[in-house]
Amino acid sequence: MARARFLEVLREHKTYQSYDLALYVDGFLATEMGLHDEALDRFQKILSWFPKSRFVPDAHMVRAEYEFVREAPDYRAAYDEYEKVLAFPGSELHDLALFKSAWCLWRLGEPEESARRSLTVFKKSAEAGQGATARRRAELGELQAEALRNLVAVFVEDEKNRAEDMHRFLKKAGGERFASEIVLALASALYDQAHYERGIEAYRLLLRLQPMSADAFRHELAIARAQSTMQSWEALDAQHRAVLSRYVRPPVVGAPAAGAAAQPSAWVRGQPTAVPDGAAGEIEAQLRADAVGLHAEGRRTGRVAPSSRPRRASTRPTSRGPPVRRRPTTSSSTGHRSTSITWATTRARRTPTSPPCAWTRAGRSAGTPW
Repeated sequence: MARARFLEVLREHKTYQSYDLALYVDGFLATEMGLHDEALDRFQKILSWFPKSRFVPDAHMVRAEYEFVREAPDYRAAYDEYEKVLAFPGSELHDLALFKSAWCLWRLGEPEESARRSLTVFKKSAEAGQGATARRRAELGELQAEALRNLVAVFVEDEKNRAEDMHRFLKKAGGERFASEIVLALASALYDQAHYERGIEAYRLLLRLQPMSADAFRHELAIARAQSTMQSWEALDAQHRAVLSRYVRPPVVGAPAAGAAAQPSAWVRGQPTAVPDGAAGEIEAQLRADAVGLHAEGRRTGRVAPSSRPRRASTRPTSRGPPVRRRPTTSSSTGHRSTSITWATTRARRTPTSPPCAWTRAGRSAGTPW
């Protein structure tokens, strides 16, 4: 057994010139075996006996992780240990410690500083990935995704925060070039927790930031799905009309006089041909699903919602159905265990939707075939 040999070194060879290495490896093995008290003992000895050891950052990281993940986390103690890791900017653990310290600050009631640190991790991970090895890029990608989730969670938790608040924060903190990616994650998170009005605001901000994006029509459809879920029929009708005018080529009927034909929108003209074609198919699929669902609802209740008849796009048919809702994320899912990157997983490598519309749900409950 590998650990038995290191235990022998620790007991019988205390003058071994790399004794701190033996303590480190044995502590790592104890961590992998779930023997946390023994692991803490080994790393504490590194700090006490070898204050200049190259393993000092690891020792502080292990102590921080112990406080962070135990059943009753002590975020203040964990934060203090992460800060000691940050005293070693050259350590490979620096960015991870910065991210974990951001999480602790959030739990300690300091959301602004937490968001600032999460954004710093996000930016550094994005920039450092260029020229890195494949393994390092994978690690940075995972850390970046975790930082993005934490940053979004900070803003979602406070119901007073709106999408514009995040945008202002990003501009102030120097993260505006990542605004679109972060706002999109915010919109998705808000939908996951059924904060549809705030989610619609985030999607509208995203459309202002990137009006010519090839995915713009999908953001508009996401707004429509939320309006349907909230049964905001008049707003939904207006949204459908806007989607058709912006993202679908006008139909050509007969032989109109020169110059009389309706012109495609700037978005349609600015995209490769395949993009508007694909958009037309997805838009038609959602309109059809909405219409079938509304029809089923009308038959079930005997009522018709005012101004709720969506206009059908003159586009090619598609078999693509409405998107399936992802499992909602509850507030408890943003607890300390939602971050999966730890010191142990990092070292082991070496030794981050939309709601179904109300009409669609009604169609399914009525057994209406799609």
